[in-house]
Amino acid sequence: MIINLNHINGRTSLSLLLFLGFLLALGSDSAHLEAQEKTFPADDFIVRNVRVFDGITTITKADVVVRHGLIDAIGIKVSNKQKLPEVSGEGRTLLPGLIDAHVHAYEEAHLRAAVVFGVTTELDMFSSPDFIRRMKADQAAGHGLDRADVKSAGIWVSAPGGYGTLLGLITPTLSGPEYARGFVEDRIEEGSDYIKVVYDDGAEYGISIHSLSRETLTLVARVAHEHGKIVVAHVGSQRGAREAVEAGVDGLMHAFMDDPPDPALVALLKEKGCFVVPTLSINASIHGDAAGKALLNDSELHSYLGPSAKRNLALAFPKSNARLRYENAQEFVRKLGQARVTMLGGTDAANPGTWHGVSLLGEVVRLVEAGLTAPEALVSVTSAPAKMFHLTDRGEIRQGLRADLLLVEGDPTAHVEELRKTVAVWKQGVPVNRSAYRKTVEEANTRIENSNRLANAFSESVGRAVISDFEDGTPSVRFGARWMAISDAIVGGKSKGTIQIVNEGAEGSAHALEVSGEIDSSFAYAWAGAAFFPGGTPFRPADISAHKKLSFWTKGSANAFSVLIFTTDRGVFPASMEVSTNSEWQRKSLRLSDFGVDGKGVLAIIFAGGPYPGNFTFRIDDISLD
Repeated sequence: MIINLNHINGRTSLSLLLFLGFLLALGSDSAHLEAQEKTFPADDFIVRNVRVFDGITTITKADVVVRHGLIDAIGIKVSNKQKLPEVSGEGRTLLPGLIDAHVHAYEEAHLRAAVVFGVTTELDMFSSPDFIRRMKADQAAGHGLDRADVKSAGIWVSAPGGYGTLLGLITPTLSGPEYARGFVEDRIEEGSDYIKVVYDDGAEYGISIHSLSRETLTLVARVAHEHGKIVVAHVGSQRGAREAVEAGVDGLMHAFMDDPPDPALVALLKEKGCFVVPTLSINASIHGDAAGKALLNDSELHSYLGPSAKRNLALAFPKSNARLRYENAQEFVRKLGQARVTMLGGTDAANPGTWHGVSLLGEVVRLVEAGLTAPEALVSVTSAPAKMFHLTDRGEIRQGLRADLLLVEGDPTAHVEELRKTVAVWKQGVPVNRSAYRKTVEEANTRIENSNRLANAFSESVGRAVISDFEDGTPSVRFGARWMAISDAIVGGKSKGTIQIVNEGAEGSAHALEVSGEIDSSFAYAWAGAAFFPGGTPFRPADISAHKKLSFWTKGSANAFSVLIFTTDRGVFPASMEVSTNSEWQRKSLRLSDFGVDGKGVLAIIFAGGPYPGNFTFRIDDISLD
């Protein structure tokens, strides 16, 4: 789920927010893990005297034998004539590797982050088919043991101009029922493991977007089933959920929040054998609650969270519709549990408030808070997703299955929070090098802290922090990342923008930055302009709170342009102010407080033409924070 919500200067912005939310989710800590350290034994070993949650039931005490990456035996006082290495299980619980039933994985770093927290398989609900093919080829060859396996829907099924079509990727869309068969077969040929349909008109979020018709949805489900593929549907409302189930989908993505659950819908789900992935973490984030903050503050997890994880976990979507109630989603989960409707744990990582791996540890807690027992929540992230998505080689601790294993201190079958007390993770019997991962995270966090400290020290020491005066004839900056042209073309729009250094700057100086282009009105809020990133890389947060104003000189065409400021606490919603221009240089000084920001966690400052359609040209010079 990626929500297209915003309101800037009275105009609803779909494309800008989606692109920036997408960038925030894509940001990663790219350091590669070191070679596997044999901190724990690999391939052939025994875990002794351990509590076993096998994916369905709990065995109070047992020995688990692993050979050649598979579960070889489970028993009491198993003989060890071959003197295999032994791992103590006293006071610990052994579980199958966890399965996150709803993520968006765009790069290897996401999969590496997941496995460190015991998530050995991620079920992706939209990604690049090329990336997924590469990951699956590695998996088939026995590589990638330092990252989670991935299965994927590939390109989802969405209507032209519909929900999920403005992600910064050019994707095919389904324009009518007559094209349903060809569209689904194209996805299967690309390698989709299952089919995901977007059935959502945005009404519950205060927007209006195109959606597939019920006839088209029914045909998509029918064709997918003919090819042996299950079909899941993204829904945003109770009405949409009911219609999707009636159309023949196998599972629903997201618990709705618009209305209390109708018992008739719960009964229909039970009758049809449909499963539900509630994604309560993202529901909380949409409701305005930063779902990941509790994870950020957990001492068991903190040292494994890099800059990207910390940034994303702290975010939330501003609450956009008072009618949406998180309690409705919780009640839906409670009713589903009472009716024994199958539920799967999924996070929708890496949308605001979530991150790969770690958020599934928060999701199981939310499921318990909504009424599931701890064992039921554990089933939802192990055997249940394996069964529903036909992953016959994992999800349980059973002889002959993969030795994807998670060993934790304590008893998560009694206290599900203890799932966070990771001792070891194995993928196909090979231990995940969590210590090496922690080291890369520590190094990445230190680099960010040093960069911010230097930028802040520079700002405080000079009082006035000059960003750029362009006198060297380049779009360089005194701190942060150099100026970059950016426009809605990245998200499929038609606006065009360029930046260039020109002669004759403000107050007789030699140079200025000229921003020009053409705004196309295809989007509700079209834009193009020049971006500055004070954190040193795109959308890395920086603290500029030592300053109160953004000052600059400008001149240009009569149409106003806008200054947008993106901050971590506003999530993907920028603060915005319009700036008037004319043919003469004018000095502008905009108070940060007038934007409604305090200068902390600033991700980007963008000087943008638009939203008014047509050609635009303006110049900026001597830009500073005062």
